[in-house]
Amino acid sequence: MSAAAQMDTASPQLAAELWISFASLLRSHVAMHAVAHPNAGLRMDGHSAGLELLGANGRLTISEPGVSGAGVVEFSSRAAKPENEHSAFFFTPDGFIRFEDLNREFDMEAAVEHLLRKVQA
Repeated sequence: MSAAAQMDTASPQLAAELWISFASLLRSHVAMHAVAHPNAGLRMDGHSAGLELLGANGRLTISEPGVSGAGVVEFSSRAAKPENEHSAFFFTPDGFIRFEDLNREFDMEAAVEHLLRKVQA
């Protein structure tokens, strides 16, 4: 993570609380999508280090932010020539999420929608 990014990173305690809120919001969106589109096949699995979303377009693994304050998003496409995308993210002191590859902040709702678009058909 760059020095500029580190200055805008939430404290470890705040990042832990924001991760819980973010994961819960993501779970809620997946559940709502499953109710609205039961045949779409979008599902979520949780594991000790993060979350995994499986959808028609591929798999998205979201790792919980660690000691450095950064988490990782990895997308594996189901396309004929799958290409993996990696992006670090971190929570800001204001409660936003910054994806380093996009170099912009999202509120939690927008971040969830951004991530779900990757795996949904």
